[in-house]
Amino acid sequence: MGKGGTSAIATPVERSRRYVVLVAFYFCDPHSPWQRGSNENTNGLLRQYFPKTVDLSAYTGTDLAAVARQLNTLPGKR
Repeated sequence: MGKGGTSAIATPVERSRRYVVLVAFYFCDPHSPWQRGSNENTNGLLRQYFPKTVDLSAYTGTDLAAVARQLNTLPGKR
């Protein structure tokens, strides 16, 4: 969620490869933990790029794709 709760970035994550795609304005259904999976960890990583005080609606699809590309190339245990 962005500044004032008026904008958001969705973080679909492919579970086996942990491939990230960033999309504007999507929310999981309440009380549906199977829809979240690796997303909580990814959301923590996203805070490095998009702090809570930032209005996320200012970012374009190109901006989101650049961050997703950086996340997808991070070294890590799979």
